[in-house]
Amino acid sequence: MAAASPFPRRRTDRVEDAVAVLLCALGVVVLVVAALLGVMAHGSVTARASAQSVDRVRVTATITRVVGPTVPAAPSGPGGRRVLADWTAPDGTPRTGEVTTPVSAAPGSVVPLWVDRAGAAVRAPVSPRSAPLVGAVVGIGIALLGAALLLVVWRVVRRVAAGRNAEAWARGWAEVEPTWSGRTNAT
Repeated sequence: MAAASPFPRRRTDRVEDAVAVLLCALGVVVLVVAALLGVMAHGSVTARASAQSVDRVRVTATITRVVGPTVPAAPSGPGGRRVLADWTAPDGTPRTGEVTTPVSAAPGSVVPLWVDRAGAAVRAPVSPRSAPLVGAVVGIGIALLGAALLLVVWRVVRRVAAGRNAEAWARGWAEVEPTWSGRTNAT
């Protein structure tokens, strides 16, 4: 038989304690899952960067003429424009096609260009240096989302417990107040 606590405990206190322990355990699980997913995201970006670095080659292209107007980029980027350019594919065959270059590139200038093994223009390969950032963002993002969800659950439990406690206090006061205030002649 367990020893009685020197402090009286309400049922809501025991429920809050149990939920707190459960949420702490779930918090540890969330951290482990966040770390694992961060590591997986890091590995995925590293693998993609490795595969793209094998399949993509950097060549130089000569701009022959401007094809279109300036293409706006992201709000922080300088934008670019579509041009017609000539380059040599990795197998030595000459190629011509439309590519996007910096706005400052003029006809006759040479610009770097990434091509696949067939010689078609492609985006630059993913940098392996971005893998730690992606892994950290995924891991921290999941940890923060999990923590926010657990915090919401804790707040709901606390609010419900506080409401129940307030109801119990009101019932208890309704029983004691008439005697305490002297409105009844209880002896």
